[in-house]
Amino acid sequence: MAETPEAKTSQRPTHTVEDYLMFMYVMERDDGEVVSARLAELLDVTPATVAMTVKRMERDQWLINRGRGDISLTAAGREAARSVLRRHMLVECLLVDLLGLPMHETHQEAHAIEHAISLTLEERLSEVLGNPHLCPHGNPFPGYEHLAAGWKRLTELDQGQRVIIRRIHTFAEQKPAVIEFFAEKEISPGVIAEVTDISDINQTVELLIHESRVTLGFQVAQYIYAETGQP
Repeated sequence: MAETPEAKTSQRPTHTVEDYLMFMYVMERDDGEVVSARLAELLDVTPATVAMTVKRMERDQWLINRGRGDISLTAAGREAARSVLRRHMLVECLLVDLLGLPMHETHQEAHAIEHAISLTLEERLSEVLGNPHLCPHGNPFPGYEHLAAGWKRLTELDQGQRVIIRRIHTFAEQKPAVIEFFAEKEISPGVIAEVTDISDINQTVELLIHESRVTLGFQVAQYIYAETGQP
């Protein structure tokens, strides 16, 4: 008996599809659209590979592809994406809070484990960890996006503002060199910083952190979110 599309979406996606769904969900949530070219960059695959995978995901009803880059997740795709994102974040919390792993080393470890976690274990992990609302990088768990609603990217701030760094965006975790640089410069959630210079010409943001000056290009600074005000 042939398997129906409804039966397919009731099953857990493959590891590859889970990766695509998670990134698509974050793009929809934070940028308002899914960009195929960015998917190819984040997943380190060719645009042709993205196109083929998207076609299969549309067949299996994980997403709707209206053409010309207009892609959105179905209800089943969005729920599957939220699940894998939760599992990823829970593993990161486990590694940092209970095992003491440095935050910048958690992403690859979590990525290797997230696909093997069952729904039962996911729920148990959440209970053991105290039902966290933010991952160690400050990204909100699905359902808690409102916690980050008032935080601004460094590129949106004004010179002279004192801020508290609150979040390192999920996409930065795909770039080990960037995450390691942030760790080296002590750029992490909870750190107080002052925006000492923003240059539209040079496309740079300069921060003062613990009496040390750090210069970031806009391309990197956009991954960092901060809470404004006088800490």
